[in-house]
Amino acid sequence: MNEIRVLMITIIGLGLILGLISNRKAFALIARVLLMAALLPIGIAVIQPAFSQLSLFERIITILIVSLIGLVLILRIVLGKILFTEIVGHFLYDVLKVVVLFPFRVLARLLRR
Repeated sequence: MNEIRVLMITIIGLGLILGLISNRKAFALIARVLLMAALLPIGIAVIQPAFSQLSLFERIITILIVSLIGLVLILRIVLGKILFTEIVGHFLYDVLKVVVLFPFRVLARLLRR
């Protein structure tokens, strides 16, 4: 894990040298890396005993929820705020359209027979 932190700080430094990121952004990113390095062991020490007391079904649900949140965060970082908002908006529109129109489609199929 230490190698990843060193690599992240090195990449931030290279971006700073090449002028890809500003000083303020570089220091904010380094602060995030260091904060994550400090809080991650504490979080694991607190969450692990509570997670081990859950039943199998609760563990599966918890893992699914945390995975979904992680996927959303990764997509937000990779795609950027504006593109991510557009994609999520279109996805929610499609899901709501299917959910709302489903009873009417079922009714239409029943009436055709």
